[in-house]
Amino acid sequence: MSCSSCNEGGLNQIVSLSMPSSDQTDGPATTVSTLSANKSIEISGSYDGQYIILGSHDGIRYVPLLTFDSGNGVQAFRQTMCFTVQFMKVRRRAFISSVVSISV
Repeated sequence: MSCSSCNEGGLNQIVSLSMPSSDQTDGPATTVSTLSANKSIEISGSYDGQYIILGSHDGIRYVPLLTFDSGNGVQAFRQTMCFTVQFMKVRRRAFISSVVSISV
């Protein structure tokens, strides 16, 4: 995960990350190896708690990349970072009161 890779090529497209089915669980991994290193991750919906975006090079060991904390009411937040990973997944530590979606 190096910032020097932000200037390297890759696809500039939108990918939805699979959401965990219940609180205190991780969703399935999504392959993001073809995307550019400069990624904008957006969450939308209403929830109480946290959604943590995890990244991995091997699909086995994951590290936290970003955390989205809840606020009041319906939310839509975007964070942009530079990182190169092969896989991403979502860790849910939140009670959902509406449909929540996360896109890269």
